[in-house]
Amino acid sequence: MTNALEEEILKLHRELAAERLRADQGWQRYEEANRDRMALRLERVQLTCEAQHNYETIQRQGELLEAAVNVLRGPPPMDSSWSHHDIAELCQRAMNGEVVNDQKTYYATFGMNQTLGRSYVKLAALNAADARAQLHLCYGTRWAFLYNAEDFESKIARHGLTEVGLGTPNEYLEGEDGTT
Repeated sequence: MTNALEEEILKLHRELAAERLRADQGWQRYEEANRDRMALRLERVQLTCEAQHNYETIQRQGELLEAAVNVLRGPPPMDSSWSHHDIAELCQRAMNGEVVNDQKTYYATFGMNQTLGRSYVKLAALNAADARAQLHLCYGTRWAFLYNAEDFESKIARHGLTEVGLGTPNEYLEGEDGTT
């Protein structure tokens, strides 16, 4: 029986050693997986930071490009922006001394029965129709006359007009539009 008992003990020792080996290997695999997981987390954080930096750079470049186009073309029509497709050509033309801003200056006045009577707005537009469209977007029908720069600049002092920003609220004075 001693022999059988010794064999039983040896068998149990082998099984225990195998279990410890599997446990040790499992722990090693766990530690390796944990290191890999931590490395991937670090890489994700680094890539997220890099992506955020790239996004901010692209946003800033877009702002600079838009500012350059606005310098070359003038302020864009209300609620819009200029296309950037021809910026290289515009820059080249500007460097050659050519006029690249095709916009003209227009002035609009308001009726005396409105809160902006004795006021005017200055706006930039490619043509009178574009200027009227801008005025219609801002004021509907609550404006009086549209002038080009040559016809209007002498009238500012003569009529005591005050410049207001495009989009300044304008309403009919009480009872002046036919209502009470």
